[in-house]
Amino acid sequence: MGSFESPTDIGFIGLGAMGLGMASDLQRRPQYTVTGFDIWQPSLDKFVATGGRAGQSPRDVAQTSQFLICMAATAQQLDSILFDNSAINELPRDATVVLCSTVPPTYYDTLPARIASIGRPDVAVVDAPVSGGTLRAANGTLTIFAAGSSAALARVKPLLHDMSERLYIISGGLGAASKVKMINQLLVGTHIAAASEAIALATKAGLDTREVFDIIQGTSGSSWAWTNRVPHMLEEDWTPLSALNIFVKDMGIVVSTGRATQFPLPTAALTEQLYISASAQGFGREDDAGLVRLFLQGPGESTIRKSKPAPFSPTAMESLIGAVLKVTVIGLDEVGCNLAVAFAQSGFDIHVFDAGEKRIQKLVARNSGVRTHKTPTTAAQAADILLLRARDMDHALNILFGSPKTAAALAPNAVVLLSSTLSPSQVKTIEDRLACAYPSIALLDSPVFYGGSSEGNRISMMLYSGTDTAVSRAGGILLAANRGLDNVRRVSGGIGSASNVKLIDQLLGSIHLVAAAEAMAFATHLGLDASQLFELLRNAAAWSWMFESRVPKLLKGTQDPDSPLPNFARDLGLVLDEAKRLMFWAPLTSAAHSIILSAMTETGGSTPLLV
Repeated sequence: MGSFESPTDIGFIGLGAMGLGMASDLQRRPQYTVTGFDIWQPSLDKFVATGGRAGQSPRDVAQTSQFLICMAATAQQLDSILFDNSAINELPRDATVVLCSTVPPTYYDTLPARIASIGRPDVAVVDAPVSGGTLRAANGTLTIFAAGSSAALARVKPLLHDMSERLYIISGGLGAASKVKMINQLLVGTHIAAASEAIALATKAGLDTREVFDIIQGTSGSSWAWTNRVPHMLEEDWTPLSALNIFVKDMGIVVSTGRATQFPLPTAALTEQLYISASAQGFGREDDAGLVRLFLQGPGESTIRKSKPAPFSPTAMESLIGAVLKVTVIGLDEVGCNLAVAFAQSGFDIHVFDAGEKRIQKLVARNSGVRTHKTPTTAAQAADILLLRARDMDHALNILFGSPKTAAALAPNAVVLLSSTLSPSQVKTIEDRLACAYPSIALLDSPVFYGGSSEGNRISMMLYSGTDTAVSRAGGILLAANRGLDNVRRVSGGIGSASNVKLIDQLLGSIHLVAAAEAMAFATHLGLDASQLFELLRNAAAWSWMFESRVPKLLKGTQDPDSPLPNFARDLGLVLDEAKRLMFWAPLTSAAHSIILSAMTETGGSTPLLV
């Protein structure tokens, strides 16, 4: 989208991993002549090899630059370039300095006055931090946030458009774009850390991590960082596409700005400590996805668990569908009700029970043809399949083995689909009780939950795990569940694996929710337009499904009946119990749990969660 009519002289100082790609991309465009400089000679040599010109110093580069782009690592390095090396003094009249570095927003508070004080008030400055990584830098498809005077922005827009896929003009003057970038980095850095904790926990739990990665992409635990960084973790490839030390610096900017403005950032502060710890252990110059190694140290398995053979598929069930006639559904919440109707529409004889009369009446009003019962035992009499939606393990045990014993009423060789949010160890406890009391009855671990798509839409999902025998017996019902849910998928690894994957999703979604609340509250504290920020970051690397779906509610101050905080607290409690059982360190999960409990105290258990 560049509109320069004749070759424009560009100076580019800072040819690191990002800067080299950016400068080389501009050099390939006929409307630019680019002169570059870096103190690291090999980087300068690589730039020359692409056809660029080599400057001898920052002053040398500045002499012919209508636009001087600086991609230094720190504010101190920018000072060295602009003032210590006197690049500002060498610029042509009315030149524009474009600062693409991630620096504290406060750096811009005194910058114009400092430039004017050395006799160059004609030099304009644009605050233009970038996001997107090395590949997008080299392709000219970065996301750029830009702020400055209207005249400077008008002058530099064609250049910034050529460097970016998305260019966002931020109101508020110099420093405003760096504030937006800082919030972006808060979210991305936290999301990478959450992904590291999740993949390490999946490894510790014995899950197939490639399978977990694929499933989570379609759930509420998904994020840009999950999609972009987890493949590096699975390959254990620490080639530095984005060095971990970048987040040591960027999270440091976030936390130090919070301290300076007296705003609490508990999640960001913990995340900063994780990156510092990883850097101290020698991971700093390697890819930031290597943060996962921080969670895998110690005795036992210390590498990412590799994929297993392809799981038993729904297609294989087709030939295994038997003459399942009677199906019982106990627990008629929204999921249970929808599944009961879907099963009835598939030709099964459906019997239901719920302790709440309103739920029963709501289902009856749908004219689905299901039969209602006054007790769970009568509903389950001679049933071939029991789908159980229990509140917790005690509730499930009471229904199955209490008085009267519902499990005893089932048909021989029946299958129980345990569609509750439980920990894997709780699922195994129930399986052991069934195996002891009723060895012919099989159990499928089949949690049902609401996830999310990459477009921010809410989707319903059933994961299931168990023996091939149990899956075969329940094949018809599992296929019929596709009528009532958006996605039904088997998880390899046996009983408990499906619930484990759901806990991974809850771990990620909860941390993302807390991070989103913290980030948006901090942005408001800094004077940014929260609505504009949301629209920017939902299309940037800061994206997560929770950010996309929950921040609008946070901004409006509306409650979310589908996601009350007690549910997050309960599910994170299960994650932490399972982590403790595995002797797994889960610091972000623990912090998110504490923050949510604190928010429940203040809000009475409802979202919003603005901290």
